[in-house]
Amino acid sequence: MPPRKYQESESGSEDDQGQMLDLSRFTNPNYAREFKAKLPEKIRDRVKALEALDEDYKKLKLEMSTAIEAAERAFQEDIKPQAVARQKILSGAVEPTDEEVQAGIPEELKEEIVLTGDATGTKGIPNFWLEALQHHVIIREFITERDEEALAFVTDMTCAVLDAPEEGFTITFHFAENAFFSNTTLSKSFTLTRQEDDIVLSKATGTEIQWKEGKNLGIRTVTKKVKSKAKKGQTKFVTSEEPCETFFNFFSTEEEGDEEEWMALAETLKDKIIPFAVEYFTGEAPDGESDLEDEDYDDEEEEEEEEEEEAPAPSRGRGGYQAPAPKRGGGGGRGGQQDCKQQ
Repeated sequence: MPPRKYQESESGSEDDQGQMLDLSRFTNPNYAREFKAKLPEKIRDRVKALEALDEDYKKLKLEMSTAIEAAERAFQEDIKPQAVARQKILSGAVEPTDEEVQAGIPEELKEEIVLTGDATGTKGIPNFWLEALQHHVIIREFITERDEEALAFVTDMTCAVLDAPEEGFTITFHFAENAFFSNTTLSKSFTLTRQEDDIVLSKATGTEIQWKEGKNLGIRTVTKKVKSKAKKGQTKFVTSEEPCETFFNFFSTEEEGDEEEWMALAETLKDKIIPFAVEYFTGEAPDGESDLEDEDYDDEEEEEEEEEEEAPAPSRGRGGYQAPAPKRGGGGGRGGQQDCKQQ
């Protein structure tokens, strides 16, 4: 026998099992206060005690979050020497010593590997960051063929936690002098706020890119053939500029509606690419394929659920929510869109 309700809803609808649902909770801002006032006195007292425990939980949760933020800030300071040392090797400013090279060789392989001098004359590791980015399948979907040439000039990528009391982080790409823009750094800051137990994006602020003449990767020039109205049979060509998909839209402040997607990409950069860049460069790190497979699986489940709605069948539960990943398809660019080429 189902438990007895304390108050019947004046306006409601039936759920899947034919029981009444109280819809006023969604429309009445005073619903909770009125609901508790109608409870039996003893039940109401127990609820008050539970609410006090809930407040204690929230305080402890806040203390934990504050401690995690402090640890994150301290960690970012602690890893700066490693990040600086990595950048010096990548740029060719220093050469690693034999001892440093040996430290990176697995113990079981040290006897098999013979160290030799660099006879190529190559400085540092060219295209290091571009290779690292492209070895993660989700990030690769955002990079078009036109972007590759510009991203080859990345000399370093860094992440910094926003200064207190703000919560969030900033991703910064450092560039060598190049033919595309005059900026030496491009950054995107993500400011986060707390909403009960969730941390949500409240603001995203990017760098305005100072594109050089004719080099804006976010615009393509399209030439179209049109018939002349003045002279019959004659044709003329008209050129116009159109927006174009590019990885560099990541740094825009005005990409409204896409910020959650850019936030997901930024977290991948922060938590995976930047700290484990060498493993992505070599292809040793997980390439993110499993994230795409999870998204594909979710899409299949959604299609199945739609079919079940059309033809009623026993309901099936779904797994946890998975953040959306770009869809794969032919060509580069976000969501498998074709490259933005000049026409």
